[in-house]
Amino acid sequence: KVQLEIHIMSKCPDARDCMEDLVFPALGKLGPEMVDFRMSFIGKTVPDNGGVTCMHGPGECLGNMVHLCGAKLYPYSHAAEKQNTTFIQFSQCLVHNYGKLPDKSFIEDCATEGKVDFQKINECVSDQGFEGGIELLKSSVEWSEHLGVRTSCTIRLAGQRRCVRDGGKWKDCEGGSRVEDLVKDVKAKY
Repeated sequence: KVQLEIHIMSKCPDARDCMEDLVFPALGKLGPEMVDFRMSFIGKTVPDNGGVTCMHGPGECLGNMVHLCGAKLYPYSHAAEKQNTTFIQFSQCLVHNYGKLPDKSFIEDCATEGKVDFQKINECVSDQGFEGGIELLKSSVEWSEHLGVRTSCTIRLAGQRRCVRDGGKWKDCEGGSRVEDLVKDVKAKY
């Protein structure tokens, strides 16, 4: 499988454009047999208390945790895709109207639309333990920091930076920023 990863912030217009215009349509053409898809989040770890801060505030940190819990509970896999129960549709809904995050009824609506169990998502986000939302967010942010990724949305393909959406524009997209360009690049590495 080819690793395709996006680094985003859940309340960011560039993340929405990047996911809706490029990443999700490409995944639709490729599928989980070919792609190991990972969503990582950008923020800052706070060494003093072991927490995380997010550029667009606590609501964004919560939104990030909702996405991460969706991905953990409903992974992008062949079996799940056949039953249409991956986190992709849930995340698509969340990102499309990201301004509504972290409104509970909005997340519930997205859970219904994405065929995921809101109760399970909520339990994961609220879980203070090792497998819970805070720890998922912390390790995700640490991963982005480790890679030096600071821009939402950064797309990485097979461990290399592939494309960046920043300020409403595509940047550093050697190989192109269209869906067919990304699909071609993934297939070439498969």
